[in-house]
This record gives sequence, structure tokens and C-alpha cells, in this order.
Amino acid sequence: MTNQSTERLTKQVVSDYDALREDIARLTDTVAKLVSERTSDAGERVKESVINTADRAQDRVADAAHQAWTSVGRNPLSAVFVALGVGAILGMILRHRG
Repeated sequence: MTNQSTERLTKQVVSDYDALREDIARLTDTVAKLVSERTSDAGERVKESVINTADRAQDRVADAAHQAWTSVGRNPLSAVFVALGVGAILGMILRHRG
């Protein structure tokens, strides 16, 4: 092998290496964009799911509060006795803990 053919081969290897490096850089950019898009999509789905779950929970709490107020309105004396009983039980528990 002569010096000229060695130089030519070296230049070709360097050229191929540069081309490969550029291809890898483009591939890295493409993968980064794809991951970013997928992450963004997943984030949106999670956000929507959390909002929907929070809305359902808020509706359930509102329904439970409405039912409680309706029950108290229909049976005020029973509500007073229930509150008195719960208060007494909590008082006993807290007295034994302290």
C-alpha cells in the first residue's frame, strides 16, 4: 500500500466518521423531539385524568353534604343526638390519649 492510497483511505475514514457523527446528531435530535412529544401527550392525559377525578370527587362531596343537610332538616332531633354521641365518643378517646 502506498502513501497516497493510505492518505486516501484515511481521508475516506475521516469523512465517513464525520458523516456518521452528523447522522447520530440528527437521530439524537429526532429521538429527543419524539420523547418530548410523547411526554407532553402523556402529561396532558394525566392532567385530564386528575381534573376528571377531582371533579367527580367534588361532586360526590357536594352530594354527601346535600344529603346530610337534607337528613338533618328531616330529623333535627336525631341529628342532635348523633352529634352528641359523636362528641362524647371523641371526648372519651381524646381524654384517654392525653
